[in-house]
Amino acid sequence: MQTRHGAIVVIGYCLAIPTLHSEPPGKPDPAHIAGLIQQLGDLRFEKRESATKELIQLGEHALPDVRRALRMETNAEVTARAARIEAMILEGCRISRFSKMEFSVIDAGTFEMGSPDRENGHRPDETLHAVKLKSPYLIGRLEVTQEEYKAVTGSNSSAFSPNGEGQAKLPKEGAVRFPVENVSWYDAVEFCNRLSAEEGYKPYYKIADPEIKDGSIRSAKIVRIGGNGYRLPTEAEWERACRAGSSRRFALGDTAQKTFGNFKIISTGGYGESTIPSQGRTTTVGTHAKNKWSLGDMHGNVAEWCDDWYDKDYYAKSAADDPTGPAEGTHRVVRGGSWMVTDTNCRSASRHSLTPDDRKDFVGFRVARTP
Repeated sequence: MQTRHGAIVVIGYCLAIPTLHSEPPGKPDPAHIAGLIQQLGDLRFEKRESATKELIQLGEHALPDVRRALRMETNAEVTARAARIEAMILEGCRISRFSKMEFSVIDAGTFEMGSPDRENGHRPDETLHAVKLKSPYLIGRLEVTQEEYKAVTGSNSSAFSPNGEGQAKLPKEGAVRFPVENVSWYDAVEFCNRLSAEEGYKPYYKIADPEIKDGSIRSAKIVRIGGNGYRLPTEAEWERACRAGSSRRFALGDTAQKTFGNFKIISTGGYGESTIPSQGRTTTVGTHAKNKWSLGDMHGNVAEWCDDWYDKDYYAKSAADDPTGPAEGTHRVVRGGSWMVTDTNCRSASRHSLTPDDRKDFVGFRVARTP
């Protein structure tokens, strides 16, 4: 296994990777899994190979023991095989069984979050600081589309849809794979829970006392239960994924280009400033250039809800490892900018916020998961 810019890449290994590794029916015997881990260090090659293949087939059920071996084992053969097994199981989780959404696997690692004072567009809430994410995670390669949202929830209140307020701005072919928008933070959380239920995962959130207005959740008591279900990415996870190893203003460079995303560009020339407009609406996900980790629309199209509460001073007191945002607040973080704002607001470090009940035609989301 090698890691390249944080995304796990498996090379030089001949085992076939099963396409999907969603929770298999029936939980296997823990003693059997422990025995397979021990077998990874067997003197006989065929025993090691057999155990490796079976652990990969067991998928996520085997991950806790595989990761324990990575931390605790001193046998180099066992740890090397455990690392390959973990990577191959995660690769097998890359496609959602129900929605068919594709994910990138982002490995554990440290990166510089925020922006330096000298960066064009830098704001006080972007203080540069080191962040370590201690576990690999999955994040959607694209923003959740209207079709995907409707398949899971049964509804679609997007403005830029055939029945939405922005229908007059749609192209002739309609809103084909346009991102869902006009959804509250609570709606995004409910989508995550429903998708988890469809695929047999434990819901990541507990939603209590929801208040619904116009088909949207406007308030609720939300508790993070944790586990392997779908969820919104933390702000730190979002930025690490967006940067894809880059420390520049955008994942693909310092100077905004039309190919980077669906947003307005302020251009400065000999005759002063001019604005290169966006689409004036959302557009098909994945239309613009993807970053090195195969993630599209991290800059523009729709801004994306994150899991965290927003605090302009949070970076000064943020945990160095796996930060999850303030314990409480009034606004939730949105990242990435959108079709209606300028390039400065779509930088990798740019932070914005809205109240969790708010619905805007420029805000959607993508989902994450930790197998």
